[in-house]
Amino acid sequence: MAYLTMQKQGGGLYTTIYATAASWGDLGGGRRGAVQQRFYVGRLDAESGLVRVTKGIAGGRRVEVELETLRERVKAAGSLSAVEAWLRGLCASGAPAAAPEPAAPACPASPEPLVLLPSKDVGTALVGQAHVLGGLARAVGLDRCLAGAFGETVGEALLHLAMHQAVRGAPLYLAEAWLDDLWLPGCLAGFDFSSPGLSRLMDAVGRRETDRQSFHSAWMAARRHPRALVYDTTSISTYAADLEAASFGHNRDGESLPQENLALVCDRADGMPLFCRLVPGSVPDVATLDATARMLRSLGLKDAEFALDRGFYSNSNARDLLAMGHHFTLGVLLSCRQSRDILARHRTALDSPRRSICHEGRSVRHVRADWT
Repeated sequence: MAYLTMQKQGGGLYTTIYATAASWGDLGGGRRGAVQQRFYVGRLDAESGLVRVTKGIAGGRRVEVELETLRERVKAAGSLSAVEAWLRGLCASGAPAAAPEPAAPACPASPEPLVLLPSKDVGTALVGQAHVLGGLARAVGLDRCLAGAFGETVGEALLHLAMHQAVRGAPLYLAEAWLDDLWLPGCLAGFDFSSPGLSRLMDAVGRRETDRQSFHSAWMAARRHPRALVYDTTSISTYAADLEAASFGHNRDGESLPQENLALVCDRADGMPLFCRLVPGSVPDVATLDATARMLRSLGLKDAEFALDRGFYSNSNARDLLAMGHHFTLGVLLSCRQSRDILARHRTALDSPRRSICHEGRSVRHVRADWT
């Protein structure tokens, strides 16, 4: 059976409409139960009671269907594929389409209150956010690097998903509702930004390692191979069962979960992200840093330095990094005897305002001393 579901978003400012189908199937772990599938239909106008069909189905046209009519059609269709076929036929023809082959007796035919207008006549779209962020992307050459590596359509899709992250900071499965209100370039008129569509996109991009390397090479060249700062790897615990890089290792948060590690590389001059690398959670930190440095050198970044927190500190890690010829800034533990000795010897100098700098609103004291 198929039915409509409604979800409040944006703090209750708008309502998104999904067609949902429930069936009996496997839930994993040997269990069986109700399994739901759904796809995004559009957004509800609370005043008029009309649902504006998403651009992923309507393309450049503006199509609005009365909520109750849509509810009856979905119930009569019985399956998501039949609902989608009816909506696409409706949007393509510009006139009310015949009901799909129903799984149950169809409702009596009645005039459907819908509005269908060619995009060249009437349409609304937000342009401000896309204009500003698109201008920034063009100024730094990001759009050209994406299009050159992944093609115009996928490159523009990735760029607009990044805009969604910059503006909303919300999960990607919520991007479709935001993009539905946004002015989009012609190559994205029929792009599938639904949650299943984005899963397919991310899976495809994740498997195109050559294209990702091509993007990183072009992006490094566009940034003129600056001095790079590699931030310490961040561990991300996960419940997901199908992530290839997730594995058990030393979990700093004390969670009995598999994890992935993410290493971020930025331009030291302005903090612009240059490169990121996903690392299996079981790989030792020193091996991860050395492999990351070699990858950066292959991309043209010759001058890279690591910024590492106190969780990385140990004599063996420091010795290994020095032996490999890496440059790094490493936090050490104040419980270490050498730390206490340096603080005691330089206490007078550290109390002097001349040894102070202001960093993010805090006073930081500094002295120069040897560390063995």
